[in-house]
Amino acid sequence: MAKWRVKPNGEADNTISATFEYDSGSATGESSWSITQDVDGILEEAKIDREISRDAGHGGMHKMFTLPTIISLKIKEDHGLDFWEEDFFKDSNKMAKFMSIIDTEYPLLKSTNRKLI
Repeated sequence: MAKWRVKPNGEADNTISATFEYDSGSATGESSWSITQDVDGILEEAKIDREISRDAGHGGMHKMFTLPTIISLKIKEDHGLDFWEEDFFKDSNKMAKFMSIIDTEYPLLKSTNRKLI
């Protein structure tokens, strides 16, 4: 059985790492694979975006967040929301739930200091 697990990296409070585990299901043992995405650059980009957003006005369109692929997969696994689904952005209920998840579980990925929903 394959599953995604995303958790804070123990080296620093503001890093995110992920592990992909695969159990081969064979009687002789299991196979494990690990994938880690370094998101330090993404977190720094989001921080700069928040500073820019803070200094900008509140009108018009603005960037809401930077989303690493590993986090979109984690949200899909945990909450059943597929960010890459063709009509995802047209469904206001899915968008509201997604924005709430970003606000509460991944606030360091936000590109604004404002609440998303």
